[in-house]
Amino acid sequence: MSTVVHMANRGSESPGGYRFWRSVVRFWFALSSHKVRLLNAAKAVEETPAVFAVSHPAGFWEALILIGAFEREIHCLVERRLIHGRLREFLATRLGMIPYDETEEGWASALGACSFALTRGGAMTVFASKPATDTGRGHPVSQIVARVLREAESRESGSLRVSIFPLHVLLPAEGSRSRGSLVYVGSPVSTTVPAAAPGETAAPDAGALARAIEARVQHNAFRLQPEDMELFLRDLEELLRLNLAEQWSSRARWKQDAEGFKLSSLVGKWADQVNILDPGRLISMRESLEACREMRRRSSLHRLEVEAAGTWLRSALQRVAVYVESVIGLLVAAYGLLNHLAILCALYAAGSFRKRNRRDPTTEWTIRVAVVLGFYTFQVLLLAHFEGRAAAGYYAPTLPLTGAYLLRYVWLLRHRTRLAVLELLMPAQTRKARRMRSQFLQEIDRSLRVHEEALGVSR
Repeated sequence: MSTVVHMANRGSESPGGYRFWRSVVRFWFALSSHKVRLLNAAKAVEETPAVFAVSHPAGFWEALILIGAFEREIHCLVERRLIHGRLREFLATRLGMIPYDETEEGWASALGACSFALTRGGAMTVFASKPATDTGRGHPVSQIVARVLREAESRESGSLRVSIFPLHVLLPAEGSRSRGSLVYVGSPVSTTVPAAAPGETAAPDAGALARAIEARVQHNAFRLQPEDMELFLRDLEELLRLNLAEQWSSRARWKQDAEGFKLSSLVGKWADQVNILDPGRLISMRESLEACREMRRRSSLHRLEVEAAGTWLRSALQRVAVYVESVIGLLVAAYGLLNHLAILCALYAAGSFRKRNRRDPTTEWTIRVAVVLGFYTFQVLLLAHFEGRAAAGYYAPTLPLTGAYLLRYVWLLRHRTRLAVLELLMPAQTRKARRMRSQFLQEIDRSLRVHEEALGVSR
């Protein structure tokens, strides 16, 4: 007669060692300012047998994040090559990770450990792997989950009720501004796995179960939406076309242009796979692409401003004169600003600097002149009281002169110095834009090469 395993009836608890080392992992995350948030985990915390089918590729760091996210004890199925070094081996043992090798003996041992955990009401995670190739390497997460369930069922006298949860992880990619990770638990796919008939290698509905799990895993909660993916691929195509055009334009007698350049279907398939397995990386790539576009836009805008500046910017002598006046005139402008700071504050309080000033222009200028003359008189009389009439006599002419130069210096900064500095820094800005574009395209190329090696194809 079939039996249903319920952890709640067994009343077992996580061992103290696991909880201690999990707290150590969480403390490590806190020290590194890496926040891990678990989303939609109401049903996943129940102490019943559960398998979490993770859409993200396996990694030791990813396993630690999941262990730190959940309150219940979970066993992470991790490839043995990822657990290298004494520290990782120590943590993997204390945190209940289940290592496996891509051999029949390695899989048999790992499946036995997984079954042992599930038949006792435990929980485990199965990570996504590279897509299967023609050589037979790689196992989709759905196939691994189905094998684990069949193995666990074979150890029970009847059927084993296991809750299967798709699990989506959003990790901050390298260079991303985000410092935290998000773990989203999808709605469960609860099923009763019937025992395999004598002589059968798989349960009758194993294929249907694997397809259902795979469909749920591929529906990543953090993926880019189709319209965002289309925009990303279009911008990537434009950037690649621009890069090709610059490379070809530097070649002598090269007549081919990049207008007919189109992305290959392989790039689209690669983007779809990354959007399922590691959307955080795709989001980071999109941010990098936006940064490249913004740098290119700013560089083009500054070039247009420089070209429209006039003939003075093409004269080296006039540019040097602007640089010299900008440096030397700073002291005079600072002295003028100090003398007129109280006047500026009074005019600002009176609303003279508002863009939508409803006062009559004649009235407005009358107020400005009255405020300026009033403060000039007050400052001269104040200095005469403390320093004498001679000092006040020397000080009085400097007020209108430094005020006039302050206006001149503001004009200089806005219409001369800024353009001269842009002209000086434009070559460096252009090199930076090209360097950013080159780094981004190198990252794309590395990711495409990994995708090609997994599929066994070439461009």
